[in-house]
Amino acid sequence: MSGSSMFPPVPPGCTVIFRRWRKDPRTGAWLDARRYGHRAWPMVVRNDDDKRQ
Repeated sequence: MSGSSMFPPVPPGCTVIFRRWRKDPRTGAWLDARRYGHRAWPMVVRNDDDKRQ
């Protein structure tokens, strides 16, 4: 299965970062990925070049 990935493709101008903690937007609580069996949460962020426009 070449070309397959467990994540959807990243949009142009963005990149993926991984963080152990994330804040739940609904409750505002901090979530630890290890409590859910993960090492980190993947997060899509805009590249710095796109933020300056």
